[in-house]
Amino acid sequence: LLSSPLLFKDKTPMALVCVSGFVLMTGNLSLAALLTSTVRDYTPVDKVGQFQGVRMVFYVLLPMCIGPMLTAIITVMSDPIGTDEYGQAIYKYPPYIFLIAAVVVLFAIYPMMLLRKKMLADTATDKAADASAGDETVDTPAATQDSTDEQS
Repeated sequence: LLSSPLLFKDKTPMALVCVSGFVLMTGNLSLAALLTSTVRDYTPVDKVGQFQGVRMVFYVLLPMCIGPMLTAIITVMSDPIGTDEYGQAIYKYPPYIFLIAAVVVLFAIYPMMLLRKKMLADTATDKAADASAGDETVDTPAATQDSTDEQS
């Protein structure tokens, strides 16, 4: 939205386009890495192949089908700016396409909040299990080595 034509009627400053693109791509790649690693953490070991296929459907197939459909619907609703050599209308992307993209992103927030809630519950359960197991002493190879050094 920072470099959107909604803010600048005549000419969008190229520096703002570059900064906005950098922020956009940094956030996109960071979220993609975090979500992909989280999904892999929760994937059962014996079902890795099945779950990765399902992940690819939701992470690649659906966005590649839904995105172009939304873009086509939005651009066709705008005014054509001319025709190409085949007589097809040429549409200019409307400035509100950025706002529609922001609304689409809002649909991703709810599943991420559910995932975060589950992760926090799992962390609390793990901490409680660690606290109850903390009373028992566990012999590690390093601890065993230290005790044999002390005895000699």
